[in-house]
Amino acid sequence: MKNIMNLLLVTGLFAGAALQSSAQTKMGYINRQAVVDSLPAYDSAMATLQRAAEYYDQTLADNQEEYQKLGAQYQDMAQNPATPKTRLELKIKEIQDLEERMRAIQEKRQEELQQMQYDLLKPISDAVNKMTETVAKERGYNYVFDNTNQSLVVMPKSDDLTDTVRARMIAESKKPAPKPAGK
Repeated sequence: MKNIMNLLLVTGLFAGAALQSSAQTKMGYINRQAVVDSLPAYDSAMATLQRAAEYYDQTLADNQEEYQKLGAQYQDMAQNPATPKTRLELKIKEIQDLEERMRAIQEKRQEELQQMQYDLLKPISDAVNKMTETVAKERGYNYVFDNTNQSLVVMPKSDDLTDTVRARMIAESKKPAPKPAGK
């Protein structure tokens, strides 16, 4: 009987300690993508990225037009029995070279746009992280989850930091840039 009482006492102590430690842990969440999407810096970054993509797209369109012209020239030459075989082979080589250039441009486009996107969005992401940390600290949150994909099942609105972080980020973006020292 004494052992059962001791066991219940120890179990009760552990349960109480677990409840107390969980009461000290405060968790919140944020929809980072909603914050990022609402920032003027994001719009500017996406416009810059779009201009770069359009440049590559125009280059590829120009090459595609050239490719069609070369294909038509080859067909005209191939239909003419007087066309020497060497001229046809040269035209095929010219078409293959253009195909290779187009593949290289597409690969370069993909790589450069990915890098540009990373370079443009990293400072924005870092600023959102910093502001999220600030708001979490002010409100006593130990953990803040990113709920962009709405993977949390229970989400009390009182623990949603999205609107607060968004408002502060927008306010920060409207502040004038600090003047350089000594001027």
